[in-house]
Amino acid sequence: MLVLLIIVAITLPLAVYLVQQQQTLQSQAAPATTLAFSPSPTQASAGTPVTIEIRMNTGTNQVTAAELFVTFDPSLFQTSPAPRIEAIAAGALPVVLVAVNVSGGTASITVGANPGTPATGTNVPVARLILTPARNGTATLTLTQQTKIAGITEGSNVLASQPPPGTINIIG
Repeated sequence: MLVLLIIVAITLPLAVYLVQQQQTLQSQAAPATTLAFSPSPTQASAGTPVTIEIRMNTGTNQVTAAELFVTFDPSLFQTSPAPRIEAIAAGALPVVLVAVNVSGGTASITVGANPGTPATGTNVPVARLILTPARNGTATLTLTQQTKIAGITEGSNVLASQPPPGTINIIG
């Protein structure tokens, strides 16, 4: 019995110390997640809907949610059917946490992972933007500074850098 108490007295503090070290390392993980439009650049015809996905590389982060704000020139797109942004049901963040809002030249959505299944990996689908070009031109899609990515054990935005804009070349 004395031997058992000695073993517990030694291993318990060691186990607590190791768990604290692991939590410290995780809480100090750097933002490593990137976003990109896919495909981009792309070509579309006036009057024909085009779908652009927002994809993510999580790096070392375990992503639980994404708050996306996309801007575009509304004069280049039809209002009927209206531009829309949606979660990708088979994607890594299929749950809509904050309702879709499309107004003027801005589309926003907040999506999240199913409980217990954070998103990890490369080229991970997050959301799709569906637009119908109205006329010839070059449309630029931009994820604004309001865009944020949440990760497990992260206290702040894990988006590593501002994503490059996407481009749609619209032909008649």
